[in-house]
Amino acid sequence: MNARMVRQGYAAAYYQYGGRAYAADEAIARARRAGIWSSRFVTRADWRKGRR
Repeated sequence: MNARMVRQGYAAAYYQYGGRAYAADEAIARARRAGIWSSRFVTRADWRKGRR
């Protein structure tokens, strides 16, 4: 389910906690500009680091 969500652009891989397993799925979504990748946004990790 997680991989499907990432691949369809409904979620981003969270690399800090094992998200590397979804890197290929995220690359597919980015290339297709699917879901969240169709526009600009701040990832959760960056938001928490204060990069808003």
